[in-house]
Amino acid sequence: MSQHNGPIKPGFYWCECCERFVVNNAACRRTHNETITHKANAAKYEKRKKQERLQNEAANREVQEQLAIIKAKATQNYLKNDVQKQNDRSALDEHVNDLDEVERAKELYGEEFYEQEVKEGKQKLDKTEIYNDFMKQLPTHILAKYRQPINKFQ
Repeated sequence: MSQHNGPIKPGFYWCECCERFVVNNAACRRTHNETITHKANAAKYEKRKKQERLQNEAANREVQEQLAIIKAKATQNYLKNDVQKQNDRSALDEHVNDLDEVERAKELYGEEFYEQEVKEGKQKLDKTEIYNDFMKQLPTHILAKYRQPINKFQ
């Protein structure tokens, strides 16, 4: 029984389990607590409170998951929009430095060595292998029929 939750009536207690007033003296409260209806209502009350708590926890978990997704997307957008814009200039500088290194390599080792080792040493990309690797990396909730590997790229 609780005095503060529920309606107020002088000289009475509000029983939350039974949702009714009980006379505010020890004998009446004790007899009320010992009745079969109060015990049944108390069991229902506890069950209802437990169910509400579980629903609240599930809702909180769902909110936390959605919040984590939003934070991840925000971080991704921040990196994509702000950090990459800052690094655009440095990427251009790296490209210029790479070109300088290529020119230095040609001067040091000669044009023929450069053509033979650097240009011919590059491997051609296999489109079929790239496609199959991509399909293996797809999430499992995508149907298996869409994730089938291929033998030849068309």
